[in-house]
Amino acid sequence: MQPRKLAAPDETAAELEFGVEIETVIPHSSGLEVGSYHRGNPVTVGRTPGGEVLHAPTFNGELWRADRDGSINIPRGYQACEFVSPRLKGDAGIRALIDMVRFIVAIGGRVNPSCGLHVTVGLG
Repeated sequence: MQPRKLAAPDETAAELEFGVEIETVIPHSSGLEVGSYHRGNPVTVGRTPGGEVLHAPTFNGELWRADRDGSINIPRGYQACEFVSPRLKGDAGIRALIDMVRFIVAIGGRVNPSCGLHVTVGLG
């Protein structure tokens, strides 16, 4: 069986800007201060459940925000947090998104059926 050839990179897709909002619940022990709806606080550091301090990822020097979201059901010991990305772009933006998901998981973040994911694509 012959290996499949990969398609050439899509230059147009590589230039698209996009933004992501990840609705989660995070433990109170994460050390994040969640800001108000649409006016969240910058995410700079967080704490793992074991107490280790982690620096949050950035994209081109820009920080993610931690926004309040009243639509998320909150279990005891947690708070609602919608992580809002800066403008992301191309493969580096995808890597930044993956890094942020890893950060969220590392600080004990979870999702439940009330959580969602929003992606906005800029069409220039």
